[in-house]
Amino acid sequence: MQARWSRGMAIAKVPAAVVDLALLVLAAAASLPLYLVAAIGIVITGRWPRWAFSWFEVTLRWFMRASAFQYLLVDRYPPLIGRPGDSFPVRFEVARPASTDRWRPLFAWILVLPQLASLVVVYAAIFLMASLAMFSILFTERIPANIAEFIVRALAFHARVLVYALAITDRYPGFAVEVDLAAAA
Repeated sequence: MQARWSRGMAIAKVPAAVVDLALLVLAAAASLPLYLVAAIGIVITGRWPRWAFSWFEVTLRWFMRASAFQYLLVDRYPPLIGRPGDSFPVRFEVARPASTDRWRPLFAWILVLPQLASLVVVYAAIFLMASLAMFSILFTERIPANIAEFIVRALAFHARVLVYALAITDRYPGFAVEVDLAAAA
């Protein structure tokens, strides 16, 4: 994590959130028909189509990185097409599964409904923590470690829920999140 945050960037991120929201809506609108086609491919072949997996990997990576930017974890805006292992401090890596249960695209989203409902509460808490972090940055140019840790863990939980709901992984997203915070430091 960075040592000091820019007070100006903390304030500038508020209007930038509108741009991010517009990009997210466009990406989601493009992702729905792509997922439906990919789901048909998974049901027929038992594998993620390479093109669809690449789309969702890049889209989810950008979403997680943009979320970290918006929730004040980093000052640098994320690249739209980031690569695994690049220099951006937020990492999102997911491997394309060798095979996927053919039923998973049809029912995985039903199994994850409790986690999706809990994300409403988690995001309310993230918003509160990010608001506290903004005031902390404005006065001290730092974010308290426990606030940053909460936001990191909440975003990691959200990422795990998304990859399960999209049938990218068969590991159910429990509420306990293991995050390597030393790597983020």
